[in-house]
Amino acid sequence: MEIRRAREEEAAALSGAARLSKAHWPYAAEQIEAWLPDLTVTAEQIAAHPTCVAEHAADVVGFYHRLEHDDSAMLEHLWVLPQHMGNGYGRALLAHAVALARRAGSRAAADAHFPSGVGRDESRHRSPVPCQNASGRFMAR
Repeated sequence: MEIRRAREEEAAALSGAARLSKAHWPYAAEQIEAWLPDLTVTAEQIAAHPTCVAEHAADVVGFYHRLEHDDSAMLEHLWVLPQHMGNGYGRALLAHAVALARRAGSRAAADAHFPSGVGRDESRHRSPVPCQNASGRFMAR
């Protein structure tokens, strides 16, 4: 697996990956449709904020998009394609996002859109972990 910066021309593919990943969970089609704007990644967003993809055998298997504000970072997107879930790609992307945020000077990090509470092993992902020593600031594990 390789994690690299996303390219602006990958915006449509990343938006598609976010939609497929969200649709993997048992949501009504109407709800997925309502979330489409939030599941869209634009070329402008990729250019403006850290966005990285995980590749396996030259195929994109997941990505994250991180927003930064003052001394904190927030994950706006972290998605793994359904056929690649359970193989550690999400964990690797999260570790990469936290490491880059720390190198950039972020004292804290958070998940902008907490997982739905539906799906396997969900409790593990809800455990908060401090990002460095920022008191009271957590990131979903």
